[in-house]
Parts: sequence; C-alpha cells; structure tokens
Amino acid sequence: MNTTLFGDEVASVLPSILVMYGCLQNRKDADACALPGGSVENSYPVEIGVMRSDGDAFCALIQPCQHWKQLPETASNVHYISPGLIHRHGMTVEAVAEGLNRRFSGLTLYSEQLDQHTTWLDMIFDAADIRREFDIVDLASMLTTRQKDIWPATAKRVRQMLGFTRQRASSDARILQTTFHWTLNNEAFHSDRPALSRVVAPRKTFNQGVA
Repeated sequence: MNTTLFGDEVASVLPSILVMYGCLQNRKDADACALPGGSVENSYPVEIGVMRSDGDAFCALIQPCQHWKQLPETASNVHYISPGLIHRHGMTVEAVAEGLNRRFSGLTLYSEQLDQHTTWLDMIFDAADIRREFDIVDLASMLTTRQKDIWPATAKRVRQMLGFTRQRASSDARILQTTFHWTLNNEAFHSDRPALSRVVAPRKTFNQGVA
C-alpha cells in the first residue's frame, strides 16, 4: 500500500508541484539567483524539486552545460547553492531529464512560475536531446477564488509550521502542495486542530543528500 503525503482519500485531488531555481549568468555577487517571479533572461537552472501527489519527491542539483555562461566558483546565491556544491553533487542534464521522464511520464506538473520553469525545463531537455514526456501547467488554474484569497496567509503559516531552515526547491514544492491542501479545505486559520496532523515525510526522495 502506498503511503501518501496526506492520505489516500485526498491524494487524488492534490497537484504534483514543480519548483525550480536558477542562476543569472555573468553575475558575481550573492544575489545571483533568479528567484521565483524573476526574469529567465540570461539565466540557467541549477535546482529542481517535485512533490508528487502520492508523496513521492524528486530533487536534484543540475550541472550546467558548457554553453551556459556559468558563475565563477566563488559565487553563491540566497539559497546557498554555490557552483562548487553543484559541481560536487549536481547531475548532468541527461540524468535529470531521464529521471524526470521516468518519474513523471504522462503526468501533469503544476508550477507557480509557469513561463520561467517551462523555459528552464526546455533548456534541460534540449541540452540533453531528450523529449519531455510530461506537461507543466499554471498552478493558479487549479485554484478557486477562495483559495486565491487565503493563499498568501496560509502559505506563510505552512512555512512556519513545517520549519524548513533552508529555502530549497523540494521543500518549497512541499510547502506549495500543503498550502493547496489547506486552502482547498478552508483550513487556513483553524488553529484549534493539529495543523500538520496529516503531513508526513515524503515517501521517496531522489538525490536526497543535497536537497
């Protein structure tokens, strides 16, 4: 029997969430990360995290291709992902593309930053010369008006309750999925119930050691 993140009764309505981070090219300072909502121009992906509806997690650092204009070894970003860390633990674009297809072929992943993440996914799969076998859709297309209204406050509370000390792609994917579940059930401010009683650790994690 599968152990799902929230239980079998709700896993079927949970979206599989994708989060990516990237670095801006030709930058040498500590703000070299293209944060969610930023421009993808002159940037390349460095980390990807996916939380599937059944609790299966995928996360990986991405080794940049030679034709991507990389940051110097001394640079870092607000997520503390240095080029040295990527060099030591990152996966090739071929391995990332194959791993994503193997896990998510035929599925739809949802993103808060559709244009940005689509561009970075295309960079990975084009560089790997592999066809992407899953779709990516705007997360907002799944949200009701009520969910959108309470989303910011709920997401803030979820982040506090989960207690992640680092902002990383896989943990952010889990935060988004948990926020979706809470807002779907209008649980944003139900302080009288155990806030995370149904949330357990992800069932599997790919490349877990660097997430």
